[in-house]
Amino acid sequence: MGAAARAAAHLLRVYADGWAPFCCGAGIDPGAGDGLVEFEDTVRQVEEETAAMGVSDAEAVAIAARDDWQGDAPDEASLKTRESVATELQ
Repeated sequence: MGAAARAAAHLLRVYADGWAPFCCGAGIDPGAGDGLVEFEDTVRQVEEETAAMGVSDAEAVAIAARDDWQGDAPDEASLKTRESVATELQ
């Protein structure tokens, strides 16, 4: 699988993982909206497949550090995590 696809999978995963802590901190049931969106099955499938890919934070940083990567390369400190996403969603 290509580097861009693996980097995108990592980003999707941290956003999916960040949803529950955000909801818990806001006193919202993370599953409250389940069943309200037509394409929810597709979203769940993407979550499962990106989790199965297992792209680590270290791999995502290595991908972004490549010479042929477009854009600014993050370091470990600036990489999005489930915690940073939960904070960002507030």
